[in-house]
Amino acid sequence: MAAASQAAAQRADTVSIPGGPHLHAGPGIRIKGEITGCETLRIEGAVDGTVAASHVILCNGGSFLGTMNVDHAEITGSFDGTLNVRGQLVVKSGGSVAGTVRYGQMEVERGGDITGDIGRASGQANDASHVAEAPAGSHRELEAVKRVLQDAAPSKLGRWAPR
Repeated sequence: MAAASQAAAQRADTVSIPGGPHLHAGPGIRIKGEITGCETLRIEGAVDGTVAASHVILCNGGSFLGTMNVDHAEITGSFDGTLNVRGQLVVKSGGSVAGTVRYGQMEVERGGDITGDIGRASGQANDASHVAEAPAGSHRELEAVKRVLQDAAPSKLGRWAPR
């Protein structure tokens, strides 16, 4: 009984599920087809198909194969396919995403893996408003560093050589 309570508490600590209709594909559950009208989809089993939801949580041990169009995604399991995230995509440690990925914002934790055709969602310009302007002399300093590296003897640089 204590182990079951501890497992439930651990699950509750890792994810908060927003209100609205939600679907939970628990461990050992396999779903194939189209899922729509779902506020929150939590996958601990296997889903093969197409998903349109607001928030998707692909848990450790869970897998998804297909196309997903969501506002937010949190991946700790295995995703393979096309993933379109209008808002934030978080690939947690142990999570694996492969395929075509479009995102508004992305965070990949140490131990998370993302491979394939990765890019910003269309209409999501790179927001550089938070980037400070470089100090006046920095361009000259960068050019000086490049010259030093280009003039350095290859033996000191190992196998690196300027192009």
